[in-house]
Amino acid sequence: MLYVDKNQINEVHKGISYNLNYPIIQTEGINHNKVNKLNKDMYEDVETFKEVIELQNEFDYININKNIMSEYSVHLNTEDMISIVIEFSQIAGLYGISYINSYNYDLKEGKYITLDDLFKKDSYYIKG
Repeated sequence: MLYVDKNQINEVHKGISYNLNYPIIQTEGINHNKVNKLNKDMYEDVETFKEVIELQNEFDYININKNIMSEYSVHLNTEDMISIVIEFSQIAGLYGISYINSYNYDLKEGKYITLDDLFKKDSYYIKG
């Protein structure tokens, strides 16, 4: 069985206020190595987001306070699969930027689920 707990990074550094919430998956009876990869990937994405913001802040000409946030939601949590979405946001003054990462993971196979996994070969699921 899987349990999804919340991890947080709450700090202020060089005018940047971080309120980063991200999931950590706890396991019971499931191969820990498979779940650890997903936990590691989500944590690394949060840290990368933080590092990019800090690097961008070094080159900003206007010193303005920034609020950096992330929130997540669990859309599916079964014995076989888990689907989590993390939204990363930056608010600086009147402007905000957000992007979303999704993590759709097959727990039995220990791999991410892609569109190719969901559709028959040559089904043309992407239409222009």
